[in-house]
Amino acid sequence: MIAIVVIALITINKKEESTTSGQPANILNNASSDLGNIIDNTTVMENKTEEEKRSNTNLSGTYIYNENVKYEFKDEGKGTMYDSDMEFEFVYTVKDNNLEIDFMLDALRDASYTFTLEGKNLTLIGGEGTTGGEYRLQKETK
Repeated sequence: MIAIVVIALITINKKEESTTSGQPANILNNASSDLGNIIDNTTVMENKTEEEKRSNTNLSGTYIYNENVKYEFKDEGKGTMYDSDMEFEFVYTVKDNNLEIDFMLDALRDASYTFTLEGKNLTLIGGEGTTGGEYRLQKETK
């Protein structure tokens, strides 16, 4: 954003130098207004990006894969996979749209996924440690 401001100020100065007397004030006012719009639009874009990041990385909640399997993601990076009447604890990390699951039980294979979260729909795309494929889960509502 600083670069945009510097560029805009250089543009304002060049416009002032190339005008005749009496006109620089109008050009400066217009340029100042344009600069304000640029800054406002950049701030909106930055805020939207941060909002999108938060909504894409906050997996907190329980997601149902099928009638037997569901995943619970807690805020502190811990979770549980429920498979029929069994529970498997795990820790997870999210970076960008990558999800790493490390099961506490060594007999279970840890997994890496690329994911998308759209509303209540979580889509996991299998990567390292998985059988590949795409898994669609639905957030449980209580």
